[in-house]
Amino acid sequence: MPLDLDAIEAYRHQQIPFVEAQGSEFAASTLKAFSRIMHLVTSRWEEERIDKWNKLVREISAPYKKKYSFTAAVRNRLKTSVVSIIAIAALAIALASYNYYQRSQEREREDYLVAVFSTETPPSQRINYLILLYENGIKTFNGVEISSLDLSKITLSSIQLQRGNLAQTVLIRTDLRGGNLRGADLTGANAKEANLQGTDLAGANLKEANLQGADLREAILSNANLKDADFQEANLESAQGLTLEQLSEVKTLYKAKLDPELLRQIENTHPHVLEKSMPDANQKTED
Repeated sequence: MPLDLDAIEAYRHQQIPFVEAQGSEFAASTLKAFSRIMHLVTSRWEEERIDKWNKLVREISAPYKKKYSFTAAVRNRLKTSVVSIIAIAALAIALASYNYYQRSQEREREDYLVAVFSTETPPSQRINYLILLYENGIKTFNGVEISSLDLSKITLSSIQLQRGNLAQTVLIRTDLRGGNLRGADLTGANAKEANLQGTDLAGANLKEANLQGADLREAILSNANLKDADFQEANLESAQGLTLEQLSEVKTLYKAKLDPELLRQIENTHPHVLEKSMPDANQKTED
């Protein structure tokens, strides 16, 4: 007979396990053994003895079933939990492997594009590569060298040019809506009448850039360098991250559209930037 802790505890206190530990493995197993023995009894019991036996069976069986049905439920729950944990762990490993593979692919593609758009490649060829790749669904060109190229009137909406070199690039009437140019270098770029609506230019260098008539509505300009940038007739309404300090350094905001509160602050503190500036003889203009 199995002697479990409940039965041992009952014996330790000089108690009867069938009374004090009815749900124990010992009590249930003993009852089963007696039941087998009872099959060998040939003489019929009296009704009173049968009733007492049946009562004993009920008293032992009920707590035993309750105890071990709960244990079985806990065991099944633990088994399910273990399976779930293993499945989650396997999924996490699979996702981590996939993400690593994706990052590796992105790094390889970025390295390839950087090589393709190196300054050793002729400008006309770099322009053709850019247009061809973009038209075939490739919109990520992070870190590429496209400085001094003429990309006027080209549609490049939603393009990814983070940390790209676009210094002195001609972007007259170029469509860059919704693009990501975070940290890009646009020093001296000519983006006259360019569509930069919703474009992310956070941390970009727009020093001395020509943004006359450009649409910068809802563009992100947080921490962008706007020193000596020309915003004549540009639309800066709802631009995000734009500060008074940034605008105090621009070349001009003549006839530019600004949010009312920001315009009021400029009028009160730096009214000179609202005046028309003298044209730059060296500024690249539209043909």
